[in-house]
Amino acid sequence: PVCMKVYSHLLGNAVRRCRKEKLILYCYGAAQRYELFLKDYPGLMDQVSHKHVASFLGMTPVTLSRLRHGVATKVGREKRTDEE
Repeated sequence: PVCMKVYSHLLGNAVRRCRKEKLILYCYGAAQRYELFLKDYPGLMDQVSHKHVASFLGMTPVTLSRLRHGVATKVGREKRTDEE
């Protein structure tokens, strides 16, 4: 009974996570999906191949690269603005 309860709990969590990820894939644009990925999985971008991250987010590696460059450029601009 205890194992069944744990199994049921873990299965419910997996279903909720899967549903959330599918909803994000279908309802949000590439930039929004990338931002949510960074928020939900901090530090994972440095540990996993960018090709796999792009596949998980439902985009091409080129699109992911452009988004990453855009975010880096935006952060750089914000830092320069704060320093002035």
